[in-house]
Formats: sequence, structure tokens, C-alpha cells
Amino acid sequence: MEVRQVQNREEIDRIFDMLGSVFPEDRSFFQQRLDYDVSNDPETTWIALADGELAGSVQLFPYRIHIGSAELLVGGIGSVAAVPAYRGLGAVQAILAEMSLWMSSHGFDLSLLFTGIHPFYEKAGWETVEAPLYVLNAESVLMEDGTGTPYQISKFEAGDLHEVMEICERYNRKNANTRVRTREYWEGLLKWTGHVTDNFWVARKGNEIAAYAIGGKEKAGKLNLLECAYLDGEGEAMKPLLSRIAGAESVKRLEATLPEDGVLPETFRQLGSVEVVDNDETMWKVIGLPAMLAKLAPELTDRIAGLTGEEVAALPERLLLRCGSERAVLVLEPSSVIVQVSPWGLVYDEEIKCTAAEFCAMLTQGIQAVKRETLRSNRALQALFPGQRYAMWITERY
Repeated sequence: MEVRQVQNREEIDRIFDMLGSVFPEDRSFFQQRLDYDVSNDPETTWIALADGELAGSVQLFPYRIHIGSAELLVGGIGSVAAVPAYRGLGAVQAILAEMSLWMSSHGFDLSLLFTGIHPFYEKAGWETVEAPLYVLNAESVLMEDGTGTPYQISKFEAGDLHEVMEICERYNRKNANTRVRTREYWEGLLKWTGHVTDNFWVARKGNEIAAYAIGGKEKAGKLNLLECAYLDGEGEAMKPLLSRIAGAESVKRLEATLPEDGVLPETFRQLGSVEVVDNDETMWKVIGLPAMLAKLAPELTDRIAGLTGEEVAALPERLLLRCGSERAVLVLEPSSVIVQVSPWGLVYDEEIKCTAAEFCAMLTQGIQAVKRETLRSNRALQALFPGQRYAMWITERY
């Protein structure tokens, strides 16, 4: 079986035909998704050929995420499919293996995918990381229009994009795992997901937008909050905004992964009864640990700098972090965190071993998200990976 990147538009069209035949969405859905994606490139579209015939394909969506002041390069995995006649022959597994090697040689830090068939991707090295999902019982939510508040709620219009982008950037810069966006990204998003504007609301305070929220399409009473954001000091705008989305007559349940920002979870609870459940559909893979830690070093330095002298003195001076087959030493000094890698051996005071899932959980959510007590109680990890405002907006998926 031959595995490689696509070479021409004809091969891409064959992929669209296959995706339209094996998924509920039609061919045009996938074509628009890729045509409007600013990161789309033939180099990131992979296929497997059996005797010259298309057997399967996987799309890689490169993007950057915020982790504090750092930005990490992530390879999003999507549009995974195999032609029914070739299923069971390992076409997709072969693509994922080659794609992982390619990401490793092209500076990627992490890879992320969303799935309900975890064992399949575990074979290729991805690991499940759970995150809290807020589920609001919306049956008693009353739709508000901002009356009695400083805000006026209205539908998003094209002329609002600049203000919305600014609010998004300011708010999500404080959240971990949020995507670094450009205007081109926003314009592509609004094109390929045309339905987004059907349930896209803004809250105005005077002549300026203070907050926005985007709801998905209601299906069997369930609706997802695709994303939302607000300016500093304008959190009160979220209640009328979310009531506009959750208060629709057909909506029985509103779901979202919410950052612990002191506003959004509380707003959900103000609107009705809330259940918090574990969402296990995300799977992560560590691509390059040492290089990733080097990118994180300035952010980790800031975290160590916030400790007292006594707290720093209690930390190991040289911490060896092992994640799978990769390792690096973090030199923890009061004024800096230095990453060291050596093929001949590393000198360290303390060693910590973690799985990719554990590392990604503490990276994006904080050490409290790790289930293993020996890791949660480790002082160095508590200092390096404190609780984060984790966000996973559906608009940023692929």
C-alpha cells in the first residue's frame, strides 16, 4: 500500500467523492470546508493507495494554540475515511503513522482529534483526555432581550466582524487551548459554516459591542454553544445573550465546554439547573516534547517567578520529565526555566514519568485535571502547571 500526500486537484476531488459517500454530509460540505480553510494545503492532505486505487485519506489541519504567553503548533486530524472495500487493510493506520513522522519533522508540538472510537486511534498513539462538559437544562429558560440591563441584544451583521474579532482575541488570550486566529480564518469560518450566522448574537452597550455568543443548530432538543466571549467587566452581558440561545422554544438542553472564568459557569447556573459531566471525545498526541518545552520556557519562567523564595527552594533544581519515549530536563531557577536535552545522558535531581494524556491534561487544564495522585501532589508540577482556563470551542474544530 502506498501512502503519500496528494499531488493534484484530481486526487483531491476523488477524496471529496469518497467523503461524500461514507459520511452523512454530502460532497459539497467537505469541499467547502477545505476550500475556505486558510490552512488548507495539498501538503497536509494524505492518501493511501491500493494498486493505484484510493483506499483512504486523512486531512491535517495545522493551527496554533495559546498556552499562557506561548503559542504551540497543533496538527488537527479530521476527514478520516476509508473506502468500504478497503477497510480492515490498515490504510488509515498507515496514513496516521506517516503523518506523525511528518509532523515530527516539521516542528509540530501536539496533535488533536475528536472521536468516539478511541481504541482505533490508541493504536496510532493518541490518548484520551477528559474535560468538563456543562449541560444546562434549558426547558425553563426565558428568552431575554437585554431589557433592564445596559445591553441591547441583536443579530450579528457583517459590519460587526472587526469588533467581534477584537473581543475574541482579548478574551481567548486568557484561555488555554484557544486558537490563534486571523481575519482570514474568521472570514473562512463564516463562509463554510454559513449556519453560524443564523444563531450569532451580539450584546451592545451604547454604540459598542461588549460580548457575543454563537449557538449551533438544534437537534432533537439539544443545542451546542459554539463559542462566546466578552470584554473585561462586561460579563453581565452573557446572561441575556445565552438566554437568547437557550430560550428558543425547541431547545431542551444547551451544552458547552466552558472556561472557568468566574462568569460563564455561573451564568449557566443562573439560567437553570446544570450538570457537569466528563467529555471524553478529545484525544491528544505529543509530537515533540523537548521543542515544545523550549517554547513554553518563558511562560514557565513567569509561573516560577510568581513563587516565594521558600517555595522555589522546595523545588528540585533539575527536573527530568519523561513523556513516553521523549524526555527533557527542566532547570528550575528563581529567574528562569531552562530546557536541556542531551543524547549522552542528563543530570537531574528528580524524575517524573507521565503519559501523553497526563501531560496534555496538565498543559491545557492544569495539574488538578490529572487523576494520578502522585502527579497531582508533586510540588514542581503544581508550580509549572497550575489550573488553566481551558476552552474547547466547537467553532475551532475541524
